[in-house]
Amino acid sequence: MALLLANPAHGAIKPAFEFAQGCLEPAFARAGRPAQIVVEVKNLGSKQTDVEAILFLPAGVTNDSPKLNMSHWQKGEFKTLVWNVSASSPLLGEARLELRQGSNSVGSFTFRVNWRNAIPQALGSYVPMPVRAETGRYLIGAIQCPLWNNGIRWPAIATYPDREPVLGWYDEGNPEVTDWEIKYALDHGISFFMMCWYRAKDNANQPVKPALEHWLREGLFHSRYGDQFKFAINFENGNQSFCGKTSERDLLENLLPFWIENYFSRSNYLVMDGKPVLAIYNVERFIRDLGGEKHAPAVIAKMRVACKQAGFNGIYLLGQYCWGTPPELLSQAEQVQRLGMDASWSYHWPTFTGAFGEELRPSGQQAIAAQEKLWRKQPSPNLLTLSVGWDSQPWQFSLTKTQWRLTEDEYKDLCQRAKSVLDQRPSDTIENRLVLLDNWNEFGEGHYIFPTRENGFGYLDAIRDVFATNAPPQEDLVPQDLGHGPYDSEYRALQRRGNKNN
Repeated sequence: MALLLANPAHGAIKPAFEFAQGCLEPAFARAGRPAQIVVEVKNLGSKQTDVEAILFLPAGVTNDSPKLNMSHWQKGEFKTLVWNVSASSPLLGEARLELRQGSNSVGSFTFRVNWRNAIPQALGSYVPMPVRAETGRYLIGAIQCPLWNNGIRWPAIATYPDREPVLGWYDEGNPEVTDWEIKYALDHGISFFMMCWYRAKDNANQPVKPALEHWLREGLFHSRYGDQFKFAINFENGNQSFCGKTSERDLLENLLPFWIENYFSRSNYLVMDGKPVLAIYNVERFIRDLGGEKHAPAVIAKMRVACKQAGFNGIYLLGQYCWGTPPELLSQAEQVQRLGMDASWSYHWPTFTGAFGEELRPSGQQAIAAQEKLWRKQPSPNLLTLSVGWDSQPWQFSLTKTQWRLTEDEYKDLCQRAKSVLDQRPSDTIENRLVLLDNWNEFGEGHYIFPTRENGFGYLDAIRDVFATNAPPQEDLVPQDLGHGPYDSEYRALQRRGNKNN
């Protein structure tokens, strides 16, 4: 996020420099290991200037060359300033970059730096075997977005360095990356991902061609630990860039057989009580495609029969209530019941939508209270979704002005409240057992529990502390601890092509 600074040397409020971002690299820096401070700055103030860049660091951090002399800095020119630094012990503090012309300060920029606990490196070994944190009767799953292939979406996220994953700007189709994801999930009590599943554009009413299937086909299906981890699919039928209009025939003759053959029949697909779990993202569109609310229940009944003919006990069909005010959400959940689906669920809540252009920044406690109220008011059966936040600035969505995010402690409070609600529900039902976490890795919309530079493993540790109370202590590892990574070859290749074309 850019910060414009005034140049007091000219005696007027005039932009001189734009600080695009500053951060400590790698995203999960360890005390006792080499690291770098990286700051991007643009000269806006004059045709050409000479500037001294001085880096101020917290006590306990060493930096051999705190001053950089930037000569002949052209107007409009971006510079990436890099310092080699190290910290002898863990610390969380602030770094400050000051730009000076002679004795005059012409701008400064402050940002957070965090060195985690020091551990010895174990070079050469593969991603360690996951150690499943048992959660008893609670089945914890995270909603997952398979967007991080080919590097094409990372540039929008990279301008928000606090969101950088501890795996870096990773290539999602890499099985080793998937094994890290599986380890992080299982180690903290998450048993499955419910991934958004897309169909190729203009592919309706013909043999199925999936889109954005790299996490499954290239990652999970070739991973070493994939047989230990479950997955389910959320039919993302609301995205007009992908799935076209379907029909009853298309659903029963193309989509459902494809899902049964390619997903439901796999040993690591999420099957409960002998029934594969399938989520529908946009219930309204699903109804329209099947001929309206009067006809849709009969089609759903045919889906159950088809799954029984394939050797299952039927299907667990989940319908999402999505966006809107609480009364609208209640109406959507009631509609799910009328259709004969098995339970309602939410991709994300609360949205805190207001008047057009209104900036909404609820507190963490307000967001927690809104979620708990909805859990208790939704008609049964419904699944609990635990949302960590929303801030879609990288994607520039219409909800960009709504910004909120729970702290790690607030998220732990949310988990504890969810557990209390679950314990009050009738036993041995899907709504008593299954919990959805929003979201594993939607970095663009700003709701993610994946370990990042800003939050580390804080959200995953909160889940583990609440739902896996008997799990033994563990050390959270990152690829650098084993001499692995980076996994960002696609992103770096995209950057090189971009620089070449400029």
